[in-house]
Amino acid sequence: MRAKIKTNAHSRALIHLRARDFGVAHESARQIMRSDLHRPPHLFIDDTIYFVTGRTFRQEAYFDTKEKLLILSNVFKKSVKKYNFNVFAWVLLKNHYHLLFKIDNALNISKFVKNFHTNSARLLNELNGRALSCANPRDFNGRALSCANPRDFNGRALSCANPRDFNGRALSCATPFTEQNGLAHDSVRENQNRIWYQYWDYCIRDEKDFWKHFNYIHNNPLKHGLVGNLESALKYEFSSGNLWLEEKGSEWLNSIFEAHPIIDFTPQFD
Repeated sequence: MRAKIKTNAHSRALIHLRARDFGVAHESARQIMRSDLHRPPHLFIDDTIYFVTGRTFRQEAYFDTKEKLLILSNVFKKSVKKYNFNVFAWVLLKNHYHLLFKIDNALNISKFVKNFHTNSARLLNELNGRALSCANPRDFNGRALSCANPRDFNGRALSCANPRDFNGRALSCATPFTEQNGLAHDSVRENQNRIWYQYWDYCIRDEKDFWKHFNYIHNNPLKHGLVGNLESALKYEFSSGNLWLEEKGSEWLNSIFEAHPIIDFTPQFD
């Protein structure tokens, strides 16, 4: 029986592991996509269980509110559905995420990540209102900008007719600039701050390896101090822990944690 998980708010999952689900059972694998200092290598093996970690650029806490995590969660579920992943465990946090899933076509992993990262970044930037323009003035460090009524900003007048230099950067009503750094952008180009950095993937070796990663994911809210104990970690809203708690109960989950102690797999990433 194949392992499956639905992607709606009432997801359920049953796990039935087979030897051929693990990367070591495959005699051949596709070429590593790239390997350099800035891009981690990716090994593509079809019909295999993967553990994937993604983190934000410079590990910034971009998803630091419930509203932002809801955006991330909704995009995640849509991306999973689009690429037909069988997800066993997942957790979304303010600056990274972890996934444990089965994929038939391993080349879809990078497509999934691109879809997930691009759409969540776009929606987050829209929420944050990064683009500032004279047609739609926004608050910039507490100071209103207006073409009709230019204000003084650090002693420099802003005017549509006569834009002045601001820290060496030209301001123009025709050219929006970012709230974060004031850099000018082409008005026809969508203004987005970089949200995501890279992702790392790992092929699960065997059933023991599977359960250790399963537990690591569900313990993550506790690891990062979002909750005070494992019971609360399993109830964390943006994780599959609460779904497993409802499906199998606390006694079953506790037995899994006792049988497979947690190992910190990714200290350099999160």
